[in-house]
Amino acid sequence: MSQKYQREIEEILGNVEELRSHRAGQKRQGLIHASGAVFVRLMGGRGWHLSPGRIMLGSLALLLVALMMKGSMPGLVAPMVWTGIVLFILGYALFFINPPSYEKRWRGHVIEKPPRWRERFLRWRKGS
Repeated sequence: MSQKYQREIEEILGNVEELRSHRAGQKRQGLIHASGAVFVRLMGGRGWHLSPGRIMLGSLALLLVALMMKGSMPGLVAPMVWTGIVLFILGYALFFINPPSYEKRWRGHVIEKPPRWRERFLRWRKGS
């Protein structure tokens, strides 16, 4: 009986050692690879698409670049500022035009799919 417990303990300790060596290998990936992975995760994965938040973030970055270039290229700053403002307003409007849709699920099965823009428009038209 005690040998059975001892084998199980040795097996568990072996699994822990494998886990430690696996984690140590992950830490050695390098700074460039790790920063690239963080950048991909922040940008929303590999399937990149434009979202209202990204449009607004891009407009803020454009405004920041215009602010930094104010002294060196004064003729280019005004168009950059106006473009940034228009993009920010566009991104803000897209939050209301295209709200995020969620599927209602129960135990992994779809109960109700989110309404499409046509269905929302027909419901809005019927209500007024």
